[in-house]
Amino acid sequence: MKDLSSLLEEVQAIVQGIRDEKNYFQDRLRKVEEELRMIKQEKLHWEKDLRVAQTELERVQEESTEKLNRVIPEIRTLQDQLQDLELQNNLLNIELTSSVNAKDEEIKKLEDQLKKYTDLFQANSSSSPSSC
Repeated sequence: MKDLSSLLEEVQAIVQGIRDEKNYFQDRLRKVEEELRMIKQEKLHWEKDLRVAQTELERVQEESTEKLNRVIPEIRTLQDQLQDLELQNNLLNIELTSSVNAKDEEIKKLEDQLKKYTDLFQANSSSSPSSC
């Protein structure tokens, strides 16, 4: 059997091994806690950045909504004006076409009358003796 001193040495070695493991795990725990603290700080920075970005986005969205609310009625008014102008243009085209057709008919009548008078004049000229 082992004597008491060798058992004591084994126990001391086991205790030292346990202390070493304890120190290792305590050191490791401190490192993990430090990493966790750093991660929490990063998280806080990210949350702050996100809040700033969200605030900016909300401001931009509000401005955009206000601009749209001002512009949409103007666009509708311009669309209405455009439709009115297109209608007026179509009416003017119809009126102009009608007027041109009436003038064409009037010109045709005048050309027909001119042809009759020219024919009459030529008929009268050829039947009367020419005096020189």
